[in-house]
Amino acid sequence: MRKGSFHIEENKQLLMIRPSGAWSEQVATRYVEKIDEYLSRWQANFAGFVDLRQWQLGTPQALKIIADNDLKAITQGYKLEFHYGNPQALSMQISREHISPEGLNVFQTTDLTLVQQKCSEFGFDYEPQALADFLNAD
Repeated sequence: MRKGSFHIEENKQLLMIRPSGAWSEQVATRYVEKIDEYLSRWQANFAGFVDLRQWQLGTPQALKIIADNDLKAITQGYKLEFHYGNPQALSMQISREHISPEGLNVFQTTDLTLVQQKCSEFGFDYEPQALADFLNAD
């Protein structure tokens, strides 16, 4: 199992995130601290795009840290998140009723047209080519 890490890039109002490996509480805490930097700078005026293809998930405690921070972000206006692909360790369908917290619209997709449509609908600006480049980077 690969050690947990993450990579984050700004793309106008789209925060592009690539988690990888298996996450411990320490990795989840570092991730939340980094996300909170963006929250404080942007007042959560951004959408998230999470490329799940290299993620092996994490401990239940690590996932709780992330979920708690999502709830905080929602109170500050974070309202749109895309999950691209599936984690390596688990094929999961993102379901608003079962996984996503109330107030956060989450779409699981591999269709970048959906990303464009939803970002437009929710009023988030991003550069499509930068997203394509992010997805093609290893």
